[in-house]
Amino acid sequence: MDDFTKFVNDFQKFDVNKILFEVWKKFKVESYIVQLNTEGLRTSQLYEQGKDSKGRNLGSYTPYTIQLKLNGDGDRRVDHITLKDSGDFYESFEVKANSKGFEILADGRVEGGDLKDRFGIDIIGLSEENKNILVEFIEPFFIEEAKKFLQ
Repeated sequence: MDDFTKFVNDFQKFDVNKILFEVWKKFKVESYIVQLNTEGLRTSQLYEQGKDSKGRNLGSYTPYTIQLKLNGDGDRRVDHITLKDSGDFYESFEVKANSKGFEILADGRVEGGDLKDRFGIDIIGLSEENKNILVEFIEPFFIEEAKKFLQ
């Protein structure tokens, strides 16, 4: 079989979902996804923007909560709700690759209830803006995995 025929046969077996599965499992990619959702990047939804994955504002702190935050040991950002007070919620975020892409999981249970009950399930997940940023970020990882697949 000549090289071109081999290439065509390999290309016909090309499975984008398998390649993406390998991309989603990479530690750098998982970490980046969590940062897009929580903090660490200028477009971080919860900390920098105070928004859920649908782009809705989480709201503002009450004057009482602002005083507690400014006088406490935890996060002192008070210009919008960040859901970071102790940091436990952010630390619970993880990414699980699956055959359809990936899922972001997090434990919203905090003292006094569940953040998902109070702010909605969309506090976990990426906004359209951050999905587009993620596509740009994973491009080199995708190319790397595609090359492996075609070898």
